[in-house]
Amino acid sequence: MHTRVFRISGLSIFVGVACGPGSSPKELGSGTSDTPDTSDTSDTSDTSDTSDTSDTSDTSGQDSGDTAVPPTYGCPDDMVAIPTDTPLYCIDRYEGVLSDDGSTMTSVAGQLPTVGLSFDEARVLCAATDVLGGDGEVVAQKRLATWSEWLDAADGVVGDGGATYPAGDDWPVRDCAVPGEDGEPWLTELQPTGSFPECVSAFGVYDQLGNAWEWADPEINVDINAFVAEQLAAGQAFAVDEAGVLSMTGGRLDGLRLEVPGLRATLALDDDGVVYAQDVTFQATEPFDYVGFVLDYGRENDGPGWILPVEITRIDSVPSAVQAPLTVRWSEQEAPVTAKVGCAWYTGTPEGCVLSNRFVGHPHDFQGTISARCAADLIELAP
Repeated sequence: MHTRVFRISGLSIFVGVACGPGSSPKELGSGTSDTPDTSDTSDTSDTSDTSDTSDTSDTSGQDSGDTAVPPTYGCPDDMVAIPTDTPLYCIDRYEGVLSDDGSTMTSVAGQLPTVGLSFDEARVLCAATDVLGGDGEVVAQKRLATWSEWLDAADGVVGDGGATYPAGDDWPVRDCAVPGEDGEPWLTELQPTGSFPECVSAFGVYDQLGNAWEWADPEINVDINAFVAEQLAAGQAFAVDEAGVLSMTGGRLDGLRLEVPGLRATLALDDDGVVYAQDVTFQATEPFDYVGFVLDYGRENDGPGWILPVEITRIDSVPSAVQAPLTVRWSEQEAPVTAKVGCAWYTGTPEGCVLSNRFVGHPHDFQGTISARCAADLIELAP
């Protein structure tokens, strides 16, 4: 989700930030007015004027019978308040598990996380999941956790800073479902939620490192024109025609990275300045759509100007190619950008799985071994 930007949900009022009911309720004052200083009693010959307190209704500030108890806001039992003392939002305690009917997400210990979800499906499932009040009534709906919400819950600090991994700065091999420091897995399969009690953040959120990858929402939509404009401002001139052919008319490809699930390749230019994929190794089992992004991580921010959706064409099902055509996907204009976070039981290294890392190379309809974690706005708790 990475300055931290707190999400304002359209589903309910977000308490504790710029909109909503306001910041944490303040304790009511006594309401008593200032009293005169009567410490000078040198002249006590006439005290009638200072002893008349027959009418105190105007000095009490308010009648005690009208005092209202301010509401308290917090999280339902299956979610964790972030931060603990002055909550801003709620997040699921465990990785997401599909409900029995497959229509919503649950967050319980001892269940295998649901994987194989696309980003689109994760957002729909979280939005369909009820937030229950203390009496079991539906008071709101959940949402897919934003990137910033996910990170703050994992590193134990709201905003900048925080731990490298959920429980500290040391690689937690065998404390979390992650491979060894050499990247070699020691587990053979996905584990039930909460199986690693030491793999918990300072706020009490489990399994955000390892076990299953998770989707998080970076709250960015594709804008091809913004990519071209920001690259031009940086001295790299691109053009994209109606057919999606990407050409470079000035500058260099330095700093741009091709991230497409299922292949490895770099970017290059032909003699006419057309951008293509070079030294390509196709790794996916056919049939497979090689779609992903050209990314400028040097300009990574919360806007769309560093992300360009592309497709690589595989010719004749060859396992590798010196070059392969690259096409910009105009159909993805304004589509959501995704963030895959947290690494998994079968892949990851200490450097690659730092909590602040996010992988944005997957399209929103990609289905892989990825789960999800829902979040929600605070709810009013019963007095």
